[in-house]
Amino acid sequence: MVNKEIREEAANIWYYEHKFSFKIKRNDASKYLKWHNSSILHQQATQHYYLTASKDMNNLFVFLKAFYDGRMNGELPIERRCPTSVVARGAFETVRDLKEEGLQWNAILKQLKITQKALAELDHKFG
Repeated sequence: MVNKEIREEAANIWYYEHKFSFKIKRNDASKYLKWHNSSILHQQATQHYYLTASKDMNNLFVFLKAFYDGRMNGELPIERRCPTSVVARGAFETVRDLKEEGLQWNAILKQLKITQKALAELDHKFG
């Protein structure tokens, strides 16, 4: 019983004092979300996640939905100022702003898919 109490107290300190970084590859946040949802301590920890360059919009939409639902905490993801990172950052900002205006996820997703079509005109890999 004493070991369990010590572990719980130490875990609270550990998650409070450390910042956790996550590299999201191909816009696939499934591993991050699994970790985040596995513990209340994980959810309360300071987190930083960033996206590597990827044009996978379907994975990005899943990530954005988790962001919309509040299943993420931390800074908005961006690795560097490459075109795909700028697109991802803009998508996160769009979701945040439209949610603040009261739009539901389905309406936001519709707007994101319109943007995806426009991007696909410039580069078919966004399609």
